[in-house]
Amino acid sequence: MINPANTPREAILSNALALFSKKGYKDTTIGDIAEAAGCTPNQLYHHFAHKELIVLAYYEQLMDDMRQQMTELPFDTIAVRLNTIMRTYLQNASDQRSAMAALFAASLQEEEGEITERLATLRTAMIADFQTLVREAVDCPRENLIDSLGALLATTHILVTLFWLYDRTPGQQTTDKLISYIDDGLGLLRPLMLMPLVNKAINRIATLLLAFFTNQAIDSNGESNGQSDSLI
Repeated sequence: MINPANTPREAILSNALALFSKKGYKDTTIGDIAEAAGCTPNQLYHHFAHKELIVLAYYEQLMDDMRQQMTELPFDTIAVRLNTIMRTYLQNASDQRSAMAALFAASLQEEEGEITERLATLRTAMIADFQTLVREAVDCPRENLIDSLGALLATTHILVTLFWLYDRTPGQQTTDKLISYIDDGLGLLRPLMLMPLVNKAINRIATLLLAFFTNQAIDSNGESNGQSDSLI
């Protein structure tokens, strides 16, 4: 989580998050944040050129926290480990839903730029994190599936986040149900992963996801940079 402010940048970030939580992202102005942080708008712009970059800094910290939490997960099944990490992540982000929605919206509008580049870096790191989650699970699959399944779980995490941002049910109840269904689905998928056709399908989908995450071109066979069915 965000540490107590020790620098002007940290003061801006912590006060901005408090205001986003209290007033909502849309209704919080740069002037509001600067006043709360004890600086001028120009001083704030020195650290963050616009509000979305404040949220991006928060999102980066959130992902760092998730990475640390992954190291503390119990030695359990992939489904249990994924369920735990997704629920903890969404709980930690619950006060900043409006701010995160604005960040994701900005990333869709920006073809190139700082937000796009930094989010791409986060996605690449996230793939490695979820590959580790798979590798250290009690039901870790065969070596040729670890990287592919990790990429699929990283994508699942992003899609659940988007679902959660759009979820207007009380307490985001449908997101809670979705995570439970994913848990059930992984339990059903586990024995199927031993089947060659399922194994091949997972690797092919994961190869496309890797190309998506890293902005690589794919050929007519759906392969990225000459890779075949496996990511490894």
